[in-house]
Amino acid sequence: MTDAEAEAANKRHTAALNELSSARDELAGIVSAAKGIRSRHEEAAGTVAAVLKAAGEQAPKEPGFAAHRAAD
Repeated sequence: MTDAEAEAANKRHTAALNELSSARDELAGIVSAAKGIRSRHEEAAGTVAAVLKAAGEQAPKEPGFAAHRAAD
């Protein structure tokens, strides 16, 4: 291998390392965003579960309650 070939190979290697580093940085950003989305989803799901539980506890126990109220 000549000095020119070695230098060209070294430049390609450096460029590949730079591209890899850039891709890793981009992936880290995507992973961070995904974790944020998951966290917000879990928080929202917990809120919805609490609201549904409270609504279920406040709902009338007898079937047809709404029909009886409409007749009043």
